[in-house]
Amino acid sequence: MQSSYIYIEGINGIPFKVLLNSSEKPMLGKNYYILTTEVSGENKIEIQFSGDVYETQNFILDVLPGSSYGYKLAKAGDNRFYLMDLINNGKIIETNSAVNIGLTTELNTIHFDQGPAIVEKKVAKETVVIEDVKSEPVIEQESRSERKKKKKELAEAEKMAAAQAKQEEKEKAKEFGVVEVIRSTDVAEKKEEIKVEEKKVAQEPVQSVTKKTCLRNASENEINSFVEKLKQKSDDEAKLILIKKKIFTGCITAMQLYQMVEVLETQYGRFSFIKFIKPEVNVASDLVQLEPLFKYDSYKQKLKKLSEE
Repeated sequence: MQSSYIYIEGINGIPFKVLLNSSEKPMLGKNYYILTTEVSGENKIEIQFSGDVYETQNFILDVLPGSSYGYKLAKAGDNRFYLMDLINNGKIIETNSAVNIGLTTELNTIHFDQGPAIVEKKVAKETVVIEDVKSEPVIEQESRSERKKKKKELAEAEKMAAAQAKQEEKEKAKEFGVVEVIRSTDVAEKKEEIKVEEKKVAQEPVQSVTKKTCLRNASENEINSFVEKLKQKSDDEAKLILIKKKIFTGCITAMQLYQMVEVLETQYGRFSFIKFIKPEVNVASDLVQLEPLFKYDSYKQKLKKLSEE
């Protein structure tokens, strides 16, 4: 498969190292990594800190072939961390979360042409990465005047960011005690919306994980109505949160589940949806009928195993 690239930027003053799928990777720059992976689907990113001053932070990234990803590590209160997506408008990815994962959008896709075409993509506001089908990403060469101008702009931006971070560290959010190192107020507002929605999920009743006796199946009208609600959600994370809040009036058939799962866009999201709702399926062995929804053999094997449990 085509290689995919992952840019990880750390926090100034906090030494760290990165493991991709349990394999330690070399740091290429002073405070960042550029990882290469040929593993499609789930990729586990572990961030460890020198001297074990903080616990290892684990993130899940759902990788598609020929894609690039850019993240900046940020620290929240109570020794909690998160990743800020530099490509997808600062989307927040929480650590140690089975729902809030790194997903792929059109912005992540590298559009390879025939021949050794070069694809240019902004990984961060200050850095432009050049991606070649035959080589690792390299930094674009610029004229001396352009570099001087950019260096000045970077220095000013870093000075402002440092001042803002210092001020933000003095204030803790009332509910979570979170101190965010984020430059965009839009990103901060989006994080708060995610927290509120997740809090609602925790407070409201969710489906039992115990297999219940099926006296009847959910009606087609109920399934169709829920499918429409899923379609209104912007991404797979929101759809997974919605299914955790849903209580069906009866059991689910494999074909009804197929209607719901095909609305999700990512392989990881689809499998997570099926795994969560499995106790509501009337015939677990019928889950193999959902195999056409998956592109990769790894997920097909997981689906087969799930149907046999």
